[in-house]
Amino acid sequence: MARQFSHTQKNMFNRCPKSFYFRYIRGLKQRPAAAPMVGSKGHDTLATHFRQIIEEPEGEGMSPEEFSAHWEEGFESERKTPDMDWGTVTAGEYKDQFMGTKTRKGIMPELREHFTPKLHPKKVEEKFDLPIPGTKDNIIGYIDFWGQAPGGILTVRDFKFKKKNFFLAKKGVTPKEVVFDDQLTLYDLATRKKGRKVDMVSMDVFVHGLKTENQITSYPMKRTREDRIRIMTEFKEMSHRVAIYGDDPELYPFCHRESSQPFPCSEQWCGFWKLCVRGGGDYSEK
Repeated sequence: MARQFSHTQKNMFNRCPKSFYFRYIRGLKQRPAAAPMVGSKGHDTLATHFRQIIEEPEGEGMSPEEFSAHWEEGFESERKTPDMDWGTVTAGEYKDQFMGTKTRKGIMPELREHFTPKLHPKKVEEKFDLPIPGTKDNIIGYIDFWGQAPGGILTVRDFKFKKKNFFLAKKGVTPKEVVFDDQLTLYDLATRKKGRKVDMVSMDVFVHGLKTENQITSYPMKRTREDRIRIMTEFKEMSHRVAIYGDDPELYPFCHRESSQPFPCSEQWCGFWKLCVRGGGDYSEK
């Protein structure tokens, strides 16, 4: 049976195949988290704004007031979701981070004023579907942005809403998390497969927080043919392994236990801990 894989699935599989089994083979969902939700509303607002510009070339998209109100409306529709995991940040604090207060500008007004006017969109949130060579499976996803940056440079862009920026080892040096980001490589590959030119790729990081200054940082770079071959090879390997493992939970390996790992095997980092045998659970439990 053919499967559809995504960048998110590959990340989870690489981190812990056992978690991948629970989420994508068993189809179990984790407790909804607030951080991805507020970021997704930011993506939706950017896409809606850019889409208006594409549809009305002489227009300027949403006004600053409409731009912020669009995010707020989406946020308010989701904040009442049962069992939402707010972590250490309350709903009101998230709203202040994105909308701003009387004494502090939020990240959404900041984006509308200083980021969106620099870009001229051609496609936003465009779906792609790539066949994985040597398999019956496909890679699916959505490209955040393809269009012109200052100077007429054609760029593919990945938007990230974060509470803090990547660690900068040296000023002016692109963080390794960005240099080796698979999602940017996938966006680049998918855009080229559609027959479109890509001069640069860029990860745009939007840092929001009440105790830190808003930051809008763009990391432009290039992707090579070798990068594009590598990511397809990784998807092909995952496809083959999932085909072999099937729906047998015993065959999906655990991730490493080491605390030095970004997401060590523990209840703190795994939403399926209580189902997993490492957490004392049983695979047959729902």
